[in-house]
Amino acid sequence: MFSPPPAALPDFLEVVVNGERVRVPVVFERSEKASRLRLTLRAGPKARVVVPRHASAAEALRFADAHRDWLARALGRLGPAGEDSVGAHLAKFPWVSVAGKLCSLEATSAPGRPFLVYREGEELVIFRHRDGDHAEGDLRLLLRRLAAETLPGRTAWLAQKAGLRIGRVTVRDQRGRWGSCSSTGAVSLNWRLVLLPPALQDHVILHELAHRVHLDHSDSFWRQLAAWDPDWRTNDRTLTRDWGRLMDLARDDD
Repeated sequence: MFSPPPAALPDFLEVVVNGERVRVPVVFERSEKASRLRLTLRAGPKARVVVPRHASAAEALRFADAHRDWLARALGRLGPAGEDSVGAHLAKFPWVSVAGKLCSLEATSAPGRPFLVYREGEELVIFRHRDGDHAEGDLRLLLRRLAAETLPGRTAWLAQKAGLRIGRVTVRDQRGRWGSCSSTGAVSLNWRLVLLPPALQDHVILHELAHRVHLDHSDSFWRQLAAWDPDWRTNDRTLTRDWGRLMDLARDDD
């Protein structure tokens, strides 16, 4: 972030979405590594303008103004606000991705504590023991457990395929990113990756694995990612489109 932030930079960008004026919170962040100005839409939703060190505050503001139409289109693709419950999501998208496969999902009831069980074929059945007000919490618990049990294995398989050695893989509830990779090879992944199609899930994991070779986002990094994921540009655009809808899903407030 600019320190202190220039007074000329606004806290909101006003755009027109489906005929209505919307004020979108915006943050301008100075980056020593960025080579160009970049606008992204993040969870919230809120806009983020990445400003390279050579760009002035006035240039950053002009860039944001020039891309209001893109921001409006991106917001329009997020769909109605408030559809952030796991139950509402699974009603529309009754599947999860496990081990590179799309598995149909079914929620049912059973006595005792909630647990997961695989049935024949690619069908995954979620058993949960409570209904009513607690059903949402059960579904989130089970999906996070599923992510913790399956994402590390998928990451290890992709790393082995790429000829890489990695450290511990953890699954968390990140607020603004799909994953991260440290200089020591420790990988952290967002549990919501199980809600992405297999190709997008692998795209995120491969992105983090590429940081085992290049810690920055240099041209060499993108070439490495392209070698493993030839459709990375399309996958990245799709993730940007779905960012807000999934990142706000079952958000922890603590």
